Amino acid sequence: MMISDYHVHSSFSPDAVAGMESMVRAAISRGLEEILFTEHYEFLSTGEPTKAFSGPYYLERIIVEAERLKKKYAGVIRIGCGLEIGQWQYALKNISVILDSYDWDFILASYHKVNDIDLKMHDYRKENTDALLHIYLSGLLEISQHCNFDSLAHIDLIRRYAYMQGVDVRIEKEEAMVRRILRTIVQRDRMLEVNTSAYRQGLNEPFPSRTILEWYQQEGGRLVTLGSDAHSENDIARDFDRASALIESVKLTVAVQYHRKERWTV
Repeated sequence: MMISDYHVHSSFSPDAVAGMESMVRAAISRGLEEILFTEHYEFLSTGEPTKAFSGPYYLERIIVEAERLKKKYAGVIRIGCGLEIGQWQYALKNISVILDSYDWDFILASYHKVNDIDLKMHDYRKENTDALLHIYLSGLLEISQHCNFDSLAHIDLIRRYAYMQGVDVRIEKEEAMVRRILRTIVQRDRMLEVNTSAYRQGLNEPFPSRTILEWYQQEGGRLVTLGSDAHSENDIARDFDRASALIESVKLTVAVQYHRKERWTV
């Protein structure tokens, strides 16, 4: 079986520490045959990118380095270049410039900021978590309906930050809405991500949970992408054995050797 990591960040992303080539070398040392870089690109509710991504050379530097490494390590490991676009639903009109700027291999969609506040900065002990969860799921539904992504990342990410504050917030509480999101993904021929970062953050399941993966399968889902959400060399492909066993048990298949334009036109 090909070992592929479809969610990796290098030091181009503001919250990662290792250079792109260091991540490639780590992937090779772990026996990976494929690695997809998905550097962050975040939007605010105004439709404008956050400050870290507003400079003119952010994407250009990613593309240049990715192309260099693709040539250097050709025949050793497949290197893909993509983005993880956060809060895409706010930028439907101007995102095409970014998508058309390069022949991206893969695009993740995610929802990191509710009301322009990062999920990790919310106080789950004081906020109305039911209201917060509704906003979060409504945003994910918009993304699933209108955005031209390949895979929807860590759909129950909100669970991570609530858990870190000792609060249990689960999107399974709103089954009808979650199933609607999953059904929309399937109908639009998109995929769902299985993200193993939850394991190393103290949870006993990946993002999403087994229950949500079962719902995805019941709604007609077949393919998932598998990603570590690595921000350093040590986390590349971490806990893939556990996640792979879960994916197989719910009768889903991991996508490999993927390129977005081979499946649909941007």
